[in-house]
Amino acid sequence: MAEAGKAPVLSATPTVLAAWFCPFAQRTLIAFHAKAKPAADFTIHEITHDDLYSKPAWFTDLNPAGLIPVIAWNPQAAAAAAAAAATGDTAAGDSAAAAVVPAAVCCAVPAAVCCAVPGAVSIKESLVCNDYIEDAYPEPPLLPADAVGRAAARLLIQRFGDKFVPSFYKLLVTQDAAGQAAAAAVLESELAWLMQHMDAARPFALSGQLSLVDCAVVPFLLRLHIVEHYRGFQGHKQRGVAERLQRYLQAAEQHPAVAASMYHPQGLDYKQQLLLSYARYADGSANSLMAREAKAKK
Repeated sequence: MAEAGKAPVLSATPTVLAAWFCPFAQRTLIAFHAKAKPAADFTIHEITHDDLYSKPAWFTDLNPAGLIPVIAWNPQAAAAAAAAAATGDTAAGDSAAAAVVPAAVCCAVPAAVCCAVPGAVSIKESLVCNDYIEDAYPEPPLLPADAVGRAAARLLIQRFGDKFVPSFYKLLVTQDAAGQAAAAAVLESELAWLMQHMDAARPFALSGQLSLVDCAVVPFLLRLHIVEHYRGFQGHKQRGVAERLQRYLQAAEQHPAVAASMYHPQGLDYKQQLLLSYARYADGSANSLMAREAKAKK
């Protein structure tokens, strides 16, 4: 893991800008960890709270919005690695030759993934990052083989992002009791809907294997203790939800990809530190994009 607070040095190997406390970044870390190595090797560049609020120039060069996750690499380094491997010039491409060349590297980088770092590719937005990972590194697959199954997966992911995630943040940032009750009701309803639309017989959302649905929803379900602590939320303990949710999270936390994403840079208790990191949401002082959007939403 690269040192936090400093600009990453981009190479042919993808770098994920992430933060241990961010559920959106955790989505992409789970997806990357789930892919076969060494094909899907990557490095993590830890973003600090200060980086997210002060947005240093090196950060906004990679993503002008100053948000995470970001997957970034240098295709020129990838091309050099490939050329060195082809010619056997180990002196020219010692470290580069050992690096993985990401899929679909080409001479002209599409404008949507260009950034201010010369020669670099920068992919933003957690679900787009995960789609890229699935396309670039097909093994093991994180979507069903059939088109209908993939459509079902995408519908689950979309509804979760449209309904559950905003309600989670709305419940945290809302300071009045009536607003909290309204947000809690939506969150409880969406949690019940999700549990009802998961595979009832097998441990994960779609089957016995981790999928992009799990990558998208698990980081937020791992944070339900936060809304319980700060807002007294009990929706995850309701009949018809609690048993399935418990089985689901037990399977998720035991999966190596999820376990690898649950870390604290100083080795402190992960869930306890998550709780502390959301205190600013609960007291209304958080100024992140999600906090601002949740406060503005009626």
